[in-house]
Amino acid sequence: MHAITVATVNLQAGVGTERAHQMLSRAWRFVLPHPDTPVVLAQAAAALAAADIVAVQEADAGSLRVAGRDLLHELGRLGSWTYSAAMTTRRWGAWAAICIGVLSRWPIVHTEAHRLPGSRHGRGAIVAQIRTPIGEIAVICTHWSLRERARLVQAETTAAIARSLSAPVVLMGDLNCTPAGTAYRRLCEQANLHGLRAAPPTWPSWRPRRAIDHILCSPELRCVEAHTLHTRFSDHLPLVARLRRRPPTPSAHRQTQARHNAASEEAADATPECARASEGACASARPSA
Repeated sequence: MHAITVATVNLQAGVGTERAHQMLSRAWRFVLPHPDTPVVLAQAAAALAAADIVAVQEADAGSLRVAGRDLLHELGRLGSWTYSAAMTTRRWGAWAAICIGVLSRWPIVHTEAHRLPGSRHGRGAIVAQIRTPIGEIAVICTHWSLRERARLVQAETTAAIARSLSAPVVLMGDLNCTPAGTAYRRLCEQANLHGLRAAPPTWPSWRPRRAIDHILCSPELRCVEAHTLHTRFSDHLPLVARLRRRPPTPSAHRQTQARHNAASEEAADATPECARASEGACASARPSA
C-alpha cells in the first residue's frame, strides 16, 4: 500500500536559532542580512530530505534581511522539491516579506490563498491541491496568531476553508497552540480533522516543551508514524508524518460524499466576508528547479 511522507517546519526566516540565548544575540538577523542564511537552508533541506511534501512557515519571499533570497524557492531547489506554492502574508517595507508555502515532489494542480482574520494583518492559509500516489489531496499550510482571541476566529476560517475542499485534507502548520487549546479543538470539530495520537513537543527546539506545530488529516487518511527531527536550525523542530489512505468502507464513502456535498454548499453559499478573507492574498505555484 502506498504511503507518503509529509512535514511541517517553521523556518524562522533563516535566523538560525539553536539555543535560548540566541533569541537575543541573533535578534538583529530578523531585520538585517547575515552570512548564515545559505547554511540554514542547507541544514533544513538535508533534514527534510525524506519528505515528499513540506509545509513551510516564516519563510521570506526576498527582502533586505535575506539579501533578496526567496527562501522557499531556494529550499525547494536544494531539496529537489520540484513544485512549490507560496503566499506572502506580511511585508515590512523593504526589510521583510514574510511568507508561507508548500513544497512538493508531485504536481501542484491548484492553489488558493486566504487571508485569516485578526486584529493584526499578516496571517494566512495557502491551499495546494497535489496529485500523489495515494490520490489527489488538498494540503493546507497555515500559521496562526499568538493571541488566543485571534486564533479562535482563525480556526473557524481555516475550518471553513477545509470544508470547501472536495479532496482529502492534510492541514499542517504552526498553530501556536497545543491539542488542548480551544482553537485546535474547534478546528478539528468544525473541519472533521484528526491530529496525531501523541503530538510531540516542537518548541523551543533546544528544549521542546510545547506541541504547537501540527499535522491533521481528513478521515480518509491515517498516520502510520510521526516524529520530530532533532536538527536545530530554527526555534521550532520540524514535524514529520507518514500517511496512508484508509481502505474504502461504506462509512468512509459516506464521509467522502458528505464532504463533497459540503464543499458544494460552501461554494454556493460563499459570503462577502469569506470573499474578503482572500482579498489581497496572492498565491503562486511554480517549479522549484
